[in-house]
Amino acid sequence: MLERGARVLIIGGTRYIGRHTCIAALVAGARLTLLNRGQAPFGWLAEHPEVDRLQGDRHDPAALEAAFSRDYDVVYDMIAYRPDDIRPLLHTYADRIGHLVVCSTTSVYAPALYQPIDEAHPRGPHPAWGDYNRGKNAVEDLLATTDRVRTTVLRPQWVFGPHDYQRLATFYLVRLAAGLPIWLPHAGIAQLNWTYAPDLASAFLLVTSLPEAAGRAYNVVCDETLTTIDFIRLCAQVLGVAADIRHYRPEDLPGELRGQRIGPVRNLPLACTSLALKALCDFRPTPMAEALVRTVDWLRGSGAFDANQLTPVEEYLNAQG
Repeated sequence: MLERGARVLIIGGTRYIGRHTCIAALVAGARLTLLNRGQAPFGWLAEHPEVDRLQGDRHDPAALEAAFSRDYDVVYDMIAYRPDDIRPLLHTYADRIGHLVVCSTTSVYAPALYQPIDEAHPRGPHPAWGDYNRGKNAVEDLLATTDRVRTTVLRPQWVFGPHDYQRLATFYLVRLAAGLPIWLPHAGIAQLNWTYAPDLASAFLLVTSLPEAAGRAYNVVCDETLTTIDFIRLCAQVLGVAADIRHYRPEDLPGELRGQRIGPVRNLPLACTSLALKALCDFRPTPMAEALVRTVDWLRGSGAFDANQLTPVEEYLNAQG
């Protein structure tokens, strides 16, 4: 568990998962430093002048040297996508890091014949995730070889919640609130899990400095396993509206629209469990309905429901009826 007064560096930290982790660390009483490029909105940091913010690219040796001019009890790395991202932390600055906790993804798993997937399932190539899978697996491969710094990997899946710039759950919530149909290019019956962003931030703090977490990886997901259709229906229930779910065949689209996707979720079963993380620490995911209520409250406050930009495929399908 992150202790009060711990010195923390977050690489990333102003946009989404890092932002939630930043706030959670401040609430826990951490002495916090952020290193990022300054490309994401960070005006909210004006409310937290105690945060030491360093602007720089992690691939700039001068930026890393400035960041690691001091020691840290823990480093939270939100943006490690390739081995070159993480290598300097494991080699050049390992002696300045007490515990390195890296955000990975459940997309590192190889195709599975069974569900749900736990951490014993092998990692490996997956045709659905391409370069993202390969890069994240290469990062985890490198982490597994180090003996100079304590490391832990967290694997979330389909992260949603306030400040979601990727518009995952937001994609469905905005359309449902506007009374628009949700078009699915598949049956929508593949089971999967979601991760509530504040829960993921909590997991970062919970695994910190635990000896049992060294060299381990943990799935971080909500307890509920839902099909895409049931997730959309739950979103509609939270909003108090009806869910108009429709299906289409991508091969029936006009040539100029073929290959364009609607919505974030793919027709890929990926049900996972967080039982290992629960056994390690006091991780208790927020119930999905409650997490969606909080997300809807944020969407209303941010004005996201006022803007509703449809994709070209949706415009075509809506026009066809």
